[in-house]
Amino acid sequence: MMQQLHVEYRLKAGSGVLVGSTADVLSIGLDKSTMRRRRVTESDKQEPIVPGSTLKGKLRNECERILASLGQPICLAPSAETMCPHHPKLKGATCAVCQLFGGPSRKSRLFFSDAMARDERLAPYLTRVQAGVSLSRRRRTAEDERLYFIERGVEGVVYEGRIEGYLDDNQVAAELALLITALERLFAVGGSRSRGAGWLKVEIVKITLDGQTLSTEQQSKMREEGWQVWRSLK
Repeated sequence: MMQQLHVEYRLKAGSGVLVGSTADVLSIGLDKSTMRRRRVTESDKQEPIVPGSTLKGKLRNECERILASLGQPICLAPSAETMCPHHPKLKGATCAVCQLFGGPSRKSRLFFSDAMARDERLAPYLTRVQAGVSLSRRRRTAEDERLYFIERGVEGVVYEGRIEGYLDDNQVAAELALLITALERLFAVGGSRSRGAGWLKVEIVKITLDGQTLSTEQQSKMREEGWQVWRSLK
């Protein structure tokens, strides 16, 4: 049996977010542009987004890190040859991360929407173009004739997204605790993070299970129960 999950969250950008796209760079004179909501017409000024696929990958990686720190057996993504059910330590079983996020032989139980800028009326003002110079790692100096231009979301943009899917009825607290903790530990997305780009602050807006919205107290209780389960599995 499964319980239906719905999570709404916000990402507030502390620095400019760049999840790169090369779709329009030739026509607008940029080396890399940020991804936007799919356009209806070429003249539309669509707001920037953080793609659901990017968020799913980041949260999967964080879930792997958390469970590995607890001594839980985890397969080695993203190579299919080292993922469930092929990883030798799992002996044909499916690890907890693949049970949630899917793998080569298993469908994901979670769907991640694109996180979109909250006010689309401000779309023309939500990005800016920045110039940069490629650096030589060997010489630790700027490269000659290597000026580039990239487009980022501006600081302070609030992106709103949702996670929908199903949790195992026998592991609801444990799976919810893992997923929400990984989401709250998300601190940066996109490119140029080593240069200070893409830093975020996460806010959980609402969590719903089988149509019932969980109060703050219920969320805390379930998370505590969930981590007790994970620790007992050592």
